[in-house]
Amino acid sequence: MREKEESVTAKEGFLKNQTEITDKLRAGLVDWMVDTHARFKMEEETLFLAINIMDRYLEKEKITKQKLPLLGSVAMLIAAKYEEIYPPHLKEFLCSSERLLSRDEVTKMEITVLQTLRFDVSVPTVLRFLERYSKLLKSDETTFYLAQYVAEMQLFDVKIIKHPQSLLAATALYLAHKTLRRGTGFNELLAKQSKYSEAKIQQCAKDMLSTIQTLNKDKLNLSAVRRKYLSPKFKDVANIVLDSSLAS
Repeated sequence: MREKEESVTAKEGFLKNQTEITDKLRAGLVDWMVDTHARFKMEEETLFLAINIMDRYLEKEKITKQKLPLLGSVAMLIAAKYEEIYPPHLKEFLCSSERLLSRDEVTKMEITVLQTLRFDVSVPTVLRFLERYSKLLKSDETTFYLAQYVAEMQLFDVKIIKHPQSLLAATALYLAHKTLRRGTGFNELLAKQSKYSEAKIQQCAKDMLSTIQTLNKDKLNLSAVRRKYLSPKFKDVANIVLDSSLAS
């Protein structure tokens, strides 16, 4: 997973070649994707993979803002086909877009996206690293969900992509453990397998907390994420306050 993550993740500044797609437009689409993902009750990995597919395509191909919702829908559809045992039918996806998209548009874009990415959608996302590292830290369910919530909030920020998925996962768990007072969130086993020092994780923690604070302050499109993690299924972890001092 560590060997592959760099080759299948968009690079820092991946929107620089886009003339119409802004950080804010992308954030709004991510919020819609989170909401759609929850509505169809899909696997958690499907969402992270869909965002990965969308960002990698945006890195390689310039599109108009009118085509951005189409790309988000297609990225979700491809991810669902890869991750879900029973992915939603195309007709259901078209209905979720309020019939703004046609079947022909979606199928053509699906082919274009897959060809652009050379059909490489086997991606070690932050969630896969979270699952592995949580075992090394013996994280309980609430701690894991809080880490997942922290990681999911990062999907809105294009700048956070400068950190590898494996580092984001280790940092999300570090913050969750410290917040809930479940130990230090770091041990020798995690250091050995992740190859990250605690100092490196703390540095990333500052960026992740800054992202969350900025999103909350600007009141960007976070309604879908908050609704999701305020549910009993996820132990209401969105109610837990993350303090900036946790990074020190």
